[in-house]
Amino acid sequence: MRDYKGLGYKGLDGKPDEIVGGGLKEHRKGLEVCNFLRCNDGYVYGHVETIKKDKDRQINIDNILPNASNSDAESVDGVDVIWIATNRDEGGRRVVGWYRNATVYRHRQAFDKAILTRQHKKDEIRSYRVRAKYENATLLRLEGRSDPALRLGRGEGWIGEANWWYPERQSDPAIKKFVRGLRAIIDGKGKTLRKESQENIARKKLNRDQWTRPEQQQFRKKILKNYNSKCAVTECVIEEALEAAHIHVLKGDEDGIRKDCNTANGILLRSDIHALFDAFLITLSENGKRIEASDKVLADPTYKFLRVAVVFQPKQEPPLAQNIGEHRKRYFAKDSDLLKG
Repeated sequence: MRDYKGLGYKGLDGKPDEIVGGGLKEHRKGLEVCNFLRCNDGYVYGHVETIKKDKDRQINIDNILPNASNSDAESVDGVDVIWIATNRDEGGRRVVGWYRNATVYRHRQAFDKAILTRQHKKDEIRSYRVRAKYENATLLRLEGRSDPALRLGRGEGWIGEANWWYPERQSDPAIKKFVRGLRAIIDGKGKTLRKESQENIARKKLNRDQWTRPEQQQFRKKILKNYNSKCAVTECVIEEALEAAHIHVLKGDEDGIRKDCNTANGILLRSDIHALFDAFLITLSENGKRIEASDKVLADPTYKFLRVAVVFQPKQEPPLAQNIGEHRKRYFAKDSDLLKG
């Protein structure tokens, strides 16, 4: 699998998705086909094939976290689950993605039909063994999976015929090295995941210079107060990373723009979200309560969470509907240009 959004889905490389290895049903249909497809409740649900012959085996969650040991618990929370697959072109197993802070279940869990997507129903996905918030799920790009640090070894101690494995319980130095490298990648310290660039986090000097003007300083103070010094999208509270964004700007003064510095024309955003907002790659929904993002943004694992992001509402003056409408016009014009390109 490449995309894990259902059989036949054309995504990361434009080819229909299919299973190589894993829990195959008839016609090469594996139940893990929707492991990275967001359900209607905002979660992803992972399948692990545990059936061998006529027996549905349990996952020994006692081996995952110490606090699950010697208990009758049905599940354990706070687990980082790594998903691996066979590379269909080169062979061998490698990491394709992960869930962070997931819940792992000892026994198979039946889906609540109300949360299933049309694709889950089409692919007959009726149960799961792992659950995580959608924003905590990362599926690596195809090129990212070629990192040697993501390739699993073979032999004693490595994953065998069973479809689940507890690498941190192994003593082999090669496995310990693999785990350390994988941890670095998951924590954003490895080469595989593209770090948020300093340019996106820090903003360009030209934009920073604007805050030295008295009217911009006053605008920032008003917006910080209105949003209780918390990013309206990420809930970041590090004031040095927060910026007061203008929702609607007009052509005018010496810088080519004229900014309405009324509170109802502002929203408090983390600097990288502000950059996307100013570039019209994201916008507010008509009622200002959700984020709408372009395909370009959502294709980046860093910003997948924006698909379901809820906008924190200010204490007093919410953004004016007219200002939101003007921003949306420019967002859709930009999105149209991206599609043409």
